[in-house]
Amino acid sequence: MTLFNFQHLKRLALSVMLLGCLALSAEAQPYIDFTDWDAKTQISIDGPWQVIRGKLVQPADYTDQYTGEVATFPDRWHQQKNNIAKKNGWPVGFGSASYRTQFKLPQGGRHYSVIVQTPYTASEVWINGQLMASNGKVTETPIGSQAFYMERHIALPNTPTIEIVLLVSNFEHHAGGILRPPLLDLTHQIDRDTRLHDLSYLFIFGALTALLIFHTAYFLKGYKRGRDWSHFWYCVLVAVVIVRLATLNTILFKIFPDFPEFSDKFLVYVTLYSSSAVYMTFLASIFPHEFPPAVRKFVYFGSIPFLGSVLFLPVHIYTQLQDYFIVFALVVLIYNQGAIIQAWRKKREGSGAVVLFTAFFFVTVFNDALHYMHAFNLRPFSFLDLMPFGFLLLSIGHAIALSAQSRALHEHSWGLAENLKLLNKSLDMKVQQRTKEAMDAKRIAEKSATEKTNFISAASHDLRQPVHALSIFNETLKLASRSDKKLTTIAEKQSILIRSLTEMLETMLDASRLEAKTLSVNMSAVPLEKIFTELLNMMQPIAAQENVELCIIPSTKSVWADEKHLRRILSNLVTNAIKASSSNQKNNGKVVVGCRCNGKDIDLIVADNGCGIPSEDMDRIFDRYAQAGTIRNPHQTGMGLGLAIVKELCSLMGINIDLKSNVNQGTLFRLSTKMPSVPVPMENHDTGIDTKQKMALKRLVVLIVDDSKAAREALTELFRRWGHAARGVSSKDEALTTLDDLGKPDLLVVDYRLDAVTTGLDVIQSIQQRYRDIPAIIITGATAAADLQALAASPFKVFHKPIDPSAFEAYLNEQFHSHPD
Repeated sequence: MTLFNFQHLKRLALSVMLLGCLALSAEAQPYIDFTDWDAKTQISIDGPWQVIRGKLVQPADYTDQYTGEVATFPDRWHQQKNNIAKKNGWPVGFGSASYRTQFKLPQGGRHYSVIVQTPYTASEVWINGQLMASNGKVTETPIGSQAFYMERHIALPNTPTIEIVLLVSNFEHHAGGILRPPLLDLTHQIDRDTRLHDLSYLFIFGALTALLIFHTAYFLKGYKRGRDWSHFWYCVLVAVVIVRLATLNTILFKIFPDFPEFSDKFLVYVTLYSSSAVYMTFLASIFPHEFPPAVRKFVYFGSIPFLGSVLFLPVHIYTQLQDYFIVFALVVLIYNQGAIIQAWRKKREGSGAVVLFTAFFFVTVFNDALHYMHAFNLRPFSFLDLMPFGFLLLSIGHAIALSAQSRALHEHSWGLAENLKLLNKSLDMKVQQRTKEAMDAKRIAEKSATEKTNFISAASHDLRQPVHALSIFNETLKLASRSDKKLTTIAEKQSILIRSLTEMLETMLDASRLEAKTLSVNMSAVPLEKIFTELLNMMQPIAAQENVELCIIPSTKSVWADEKHLRRILSNLVTNAIKASSSNQKNNGKVVVGCRCNGKDIDLIVADNGCGIPSEDMDRIFDRYAQAGTIRNPHQTGMGLGLAIVKELCSLMGINIDLKSNVNQGTLFRLSTKMPSVPVPMENHDTGIDTKQKMALKRLVVLIVDDSKAAREALTELFRRWGHAARGVSSKDEALTTLDDLGKPDLLVVDYRLDAVTTGLDVIQSIQQRYRDIPAIIITGATAAADLQALAASPFKVFHKPIDPSAFEAYLNEQFHSHPD
C-alpha cells in the first residue's frame, strides 16, 4: 500500500510541474526562431502550436480564451484523449479547433511565403491579425461547413515577427485535424516550384488528353469492322486518370481566378475506388489468358463495396475506407504486375512495355500510399505527390503495348492479304469457269421457263378453242332440241361437263390475271341471298353427282365485297369441299355454307366433313400448285390453284381468311368482312331472256372474225338461232373484203389472237377506219400476261373462251334492246 501511495504522489508532482511549465510558456508566448535558417530547403512549421479545441477564436480574442494546451502537427483529433467528436456524439474526427503560433524570420530583404495544405479540412488563415486566405467555410457544427481541395500560397508581411492563426473545422473526413503542417520558403522559390509543378501538370494533362483522343478515334473507326475492346478500356482508364488529376490539382483556379470553388470529394473517391477494376479490365482485354474470370470477379466484387459507399453513404464513411482500399489496390497491382510478367515470359506482344512502365507506376503508387495513408504518419518518409507522373508513364506503357499489338495484327493481316492474293489468282480461273457455267445454266433455265410459260399459254389457248366451240354447239343443240327430251337430257349432261372444263379454264385465267395484275375490284353491297341462290343452282348438280349433301343456309344479310370475286371465292371453296367430302368413306359427305354476324363484321362459313388437311400441309395450302399430300380421293382432280386464287382475291378485297382442319374430321373456312351500312334488298336477277325480250331485241348484222373454223361456225350458227344475220371470216383481209359486199355491220365479234402478228385490236382498228363507231366485242382464249394487260387497257368488251351463251345473250340484249312502238 505504501508503494501504491508513493507512485500516486510521484505522478501528482510531475503533473503539477508540467502544468506550471505550460502556464509559463502560455504566458510568455515563446517565438519559434528561424533567424538562423539558410533558406536552402523548406521548413515545416509543425509546432509548437497553441490550440483551443471545439471553438473558432478570432486572433484578437485568442489570448483571453487560451487555456494552455499545445499541439504539434500533424494533430489528429480522433487520437486526443478529450475527443470533441465523442463528446458531441459526432463521427470520429469531426469537430473544430483554433491554432496559433509565432515565429521570427531572418532579415536581409528577402520575401517569404507560407504554404497551407489542408485538403480534408475547411480553414481560415490569419496572419498578424488579418484574414489572408480561406479554404472553404469554417463552422463549429456540421451545419454549413465545407472543405475544398486547394493548396494556399500566402506571402508573409515584411515584419520581424509573424503570428499565424489557423481556424479549422472538419465535418466530412474521418481523419480530422491538421494532417499536413504549413511549409515556409522563400517567395521566389515557391513561385518557381509552383510554375514548374503547373507546367508538369499541363504537360501530363496534354499528353493524356492526346492519348485519349487518339485511342477513342481508333476505337470508333474500327468499331464497325470489329470491336477492339482493349482500346475502349484504355480510353476509360485514361478518362479516370484525367478526372482524378483534375480534382486533386488547383491549376484550374490559377488559370481562371474567378472560377467557382467546389467540393470534389465525390469525383476523387469515385475515380480512386474504380481504378483497380478499370485497370484490371483493360489488362485482361490485352492479355486475357493471364487474367482468369475468377480473379476478375474477385476484383470487381471487391470494388463494389467501396464504390457503393461513395454512391449511397455519407462522405465521412467512404473517406474512412480509404486506407483499406489502398491496401486492396496494392494487392491488385502486385497481382497485375505478376500476371504481366507471365505474359512477358510467354512473349505476348506489348507485355514488355507494360511490365517496365508498370514498375515505374508501382514506385509512385507505393510513395503516394505512404503519403496519403492516415493510419500511420509516414509522410516524412515519402516524396511529394508522384502519382500524376506515374499515371503518365503507365499510360505511355499501355499505349506502346496497344501499338505493338496493332502492329502485330497489321503484319498478320498483311501476311493474310498476300496469301489471299495468291489464293485469288488460283481461284480466278475457277471463278470464271464457274461463272460461265452458271451463266449457261441461267440461260438454259430462263429458256426452259420461257418455253414452259409459252407452252402453258399456248396449251390454254388451244384448249379453250374446242371447249369454246363445244359450248356454243351444245347451246345450239339445246335450242334445236327443245321438243326432244332425250336430246335435251344429253345436252344438259354435256353442259355439266362443259361447265367443269370451264371452271378449270377459268381457274387458269384467274391465276394469269392475278399474276398480270389486271384484276380490278369493284366494292359494293352484295346481298347474300342472291349469291347463295346462284351458288346452290350451280353447285347442287355437282354435289349430287359426287353423292354429297350440299346445305346452304339462306340469309338476308349483305356484305361489302366485289360480287364477281366473292362468287368466285365461294365457288372455289364449295368445289373443294365437295371433292373432300366425296372421299369420306365412314359418313355421308356433307357441305354446309352459311354466315354468322359478329358486331359490324360478318363471317362467311364453308364447312365439310371430308378428309381434312394434314398439319404438315396447313402452312402451304394457300400456295400455288400446292395440294394436301395425304388422304386424297384417288379420283380427285385439280391443279392446286383454287385456294391460291381464293387467298389472293381475299387480299384484294381486304377479306381475312383462316381455316381449321382435322384429318378425317373435316375442314372449316371462315371469311371475315364488313357489312354495309344499309342492307341491299333482294332483286329478281333472271339471266335468261324471255320471248317478249327476244322480240324486242332488234335484228343485228354481225361480222365474226375468228381463225378457228369450229369456233367461227359455232358462233355463226348461234347468232342465227337467236335471229340475227351473221357471217364468219378467218382473217383481217377477208373481213375487209367482206365489208364490200356486207356493208356496215351492226356488231363486230373478233377473236383476239388471230395469228402470230395480227390481233383482234388490229382488225377493229382497220374496220373502224372505214366505218366509225361500230360496236365491237373481243372473244379471247389468251392467258399470257402481256395479252391480258393489253386487253384490260382496251375500250372494248372482252369475253374469255369458253363463253357462257346466256351471259353473252344478256349482254347483247342490254346493249341493243329496242322498245317497239
